[in-house]
Amino acid sequence: QASHHPRPRFTHILFLGKGTFAGPVVSCRPNRKMGGGASTSKNADSRAIYETRSKNKSLEEELEKAKQEKEEMQQTIQQRLADIDRLGELNRTLQRSNESLEKEQSNMKEDVKGAEQSLAELRAEVDNIKKQASKFEAESRELKGELIAEKEDHNNAREEIDRVGQLVSQTIQEKEEIEKKVAVIEEEREMLDQMLRAATESADTYKELSAKLLHKKKPTETGNDQGGPVVAAIDDTEKPQLSKSKTTTQLLSPITPKRSARLKICVISTFEDFFMERETLEQNTFKPLRAWCEKRNVVLEVVDPWSGLLHEQVHGFNGLYIPWVYMDEIEDADVNIVLLGERYGQDLPEDLVAPEATVRPWLNRHHANNRKFGSVLEIAAVYAAFFCGQDASMPAGILPGRVLSYIRDPSYIEGLPEAMTRHFKVEGSRSAAKLADLTGRFRKAGLVREEAYADPYMLAGLLREDLLRL
Repeated sequence: QASHHPRPRFTHILFLGKGTFAGPVVSCRPNRKMGGGASTSKNADSRAIYETRSKNKSLEEELEKAKQEKEEMQQTIQQRLADIDRLGELNRTLQRSNESLEKEQSNMKEDVKGAEQSLAELRAEVDNIKKQASKFEAESRELKGELIAEKEDHNNAREEIDRVGQLVSQTIQEKEEIEKKVAVIEEEREMLDQMLRAATESADTYKELSAKLLHKKKPTETGNDQGGPVVAAIDDTEKPQLSKSKTTTQLLSPITPKRSARLKICVISTFEDFFMERETLEQNTFKPLRAWCEKRNVVLEVVDPWSGLLHEQVHGFNGLYIPWVYMDEIEDADVNIVLLGERYGQDLPEDLVAPEATVRPWLNRHHANNRKFGSVLEIAAVYAAFFCGQDASMPAGILPGRVLSYIRDPSYIEGLPEAMTRHFKVEGSRSAAKLADLTGRFRKAGLVREEAYADPYMLAGLLREDLLRL
């Protein structure tokens, strides 16, 4: 109310927002003295009030938005703090893992050192085995010399061979213990596998060498002071004295090599029972003959597909490619040497030979005549003796080679230890019959040069003389 007016006037109090006083008291009664100007002032105040309210509302909205943003920022900050805590925990976990890895690395290094020490011990044991192998080889040579000098004392020689066989058995047991140690080391450290396999292969090689050197039969003609065989060089003026037989003239007539300045020989045999022959022929026949050929500018090439193979490999190779390697080498050879003993070999599967028979028709005729393809020995020997260069279905450029057959005396294996004789025994009655049939065909064709050579050294001397004659 205005105190200077005689009567009370109605006033209008303006409130903005939440009851806050926002403007002056304005009379609602018009002043007649002011006329129309009061209405204009009132409209201006209303607009100002409206604008003020709008601004206040905008400010309140902005304030509310700011509060929401503040809350969101606080939540974000809390999340970031939680993330920082988690990162700290992860960092501590990584530090612990790093410490654990460092400990494991240290343990691994210690394990490697232990494995290296074990490997060094294994190498030392392998060296000892090699020394024992050399010792056994020396003993075997001494034994050969004693048997040459005292051939009549056959019973004592058998006892000596048995003793050596026991030494070989003991050596094999030691080798098996070494293989067990090798297996343990392989499980511990895979990175040493190659070196351990090399050591195992060295032991296997020693076993095969010992088995070959412990055959009962010894050289019967010459010897040196150390008890070993003497490999005589071939004299340029030497004229071999050949044993007479009805087929000597035909078998040993001079040949013309298929290639100039080259003489190629292919050796055909079974695998297991001709280890000693392969070694003896190489040292006592082919080595001096090779030197003899070199003086005349001729290259001597000797091929034996079985040479260099181990017993474990033969089972896989026997049915894969050996027969076809034999046929290729027979076609290219000037002389084919067929060695026949007590074993025939396993018959090749029909489904393995049938595809080859489509390109070699003689195989079908051989199968029709014998109702079988036969073993590797039969396929190679029959092809060399009766089909190569002689069959009408063969290419015109393939020429036959000379075929010489040598049969070992069955008494050669008498008295040998069972560990060795099992490699010489025939596979069974059927195999024995097949081998007898094959041997009979060679006899009938006049291709047998020696019916019963006594031992590998006799074969080596006979074959050397025959090749010189050729």
